[in-house]
Amino acid sequence: MVDQRPGTSPGVLTPTTEADDRVRLVFSLFDADGDGRISPEEFTAVVLDPRRFDAAVNGFADALSAPRCAA
Repeated sequence: MVDQRPGTSPGVLTPTTEADDRVRLVFSLFDADGDGRISPEEFTAVVLDPRRFDAAVNGFADALSAPRCAA
């Protein structure tokens, strides 16, 4: 998979890592309407719903603890 990285010129794509993909997956838990943006309402609904919050926390922890390759 490739992606546009912040701070790169438009159209410059760089390979993503498995950790990047996992973080995207976890952020998608917050995007209730699937528009690619997390509104304050969506964020609040997830944070205040313990059933979804636990999964999000575990996903973030897994993604953040995944080994990263040195660039």
